[in-house]
Amino acid sequence: MTAAMLLAQPVARLSEDGSTVLLSRGGWSSSFPLSRLPSQIAFYRGLRDRKGGKYAAFYQPTLAALEALSDEIRRRSDDRAGQGNRPEGPIRC
Repeated sequence: MTAAMLLAQPVARLSEDGSTVLLSRGGWSSSFPLSRLPSQIAFYRGLRDRKGGKYAAFYQPTLAALEALSDEIRRRSDDRAGQGNRPEGPIRC
């Protein structure tokens, strides 16, 4: 893990078609289906909290980016209540 990567702020965003979460931090990136966002948030909470929070400084920023994306998706969904549409991308947090 390079110092630049540790200092880079994580970015979580939704793909153009709204089906995929794109997560990046420095030179690292990952993607997963939108349906897995809740389990990824739980996963990063576990990483943040393990060993009494020893790794919180590293994992909290990624968790915050994922939670912000989830909150934004929820807000957009609430705004579109009754339409049954997935939020239009991209959403970037």
